[in-house]
Amino acid sequence: MQQSKKVNVRYITFTAVMAALVFVFTFTFKIPLGTGYTHLGDMMIFLAAWLLGGKKAAPAAGLGACLADLALGYAAWMAPTFIIKFLAVAICCLIAEKAMHRSLLGYGVGAVAGGAFQIGA
Repeated sequence: MQQSKKVNVRYITFTAVMAALVFVFTFTFKIPLGTGYTHLGDMMIFLAAWLLGGKKAAPAAGLGACLADLALGYAAWMAPTFIIKFLAVAICCLIAEKAMHRSLLGYGVGAVAGGAFQIGA
């Protein structure tokens, strides 16, 4: 049996580690608000976008953030969180990789746009 695509264990591992870091930074460094909380997890989400690129960072961001919601007692928000974080990384990487040719400035602009999307969503 042949595979058409080679599975790269290194990228799977990096994706899992970034999902874990998103979880830890969301779970550990949080500030409760009225109906939710704010946290440092987004910092790790956009770092993952910069280090891994969109295809690998988006699932890591969504999974880490929705697991943090589950652990913090916000299970009702798991599905929306996954979608919002996934799309925020997609927006960030689309700007950084397509419009600004993978520059550090591009990822900065992309992170601001992705963060603005999260606030508006």
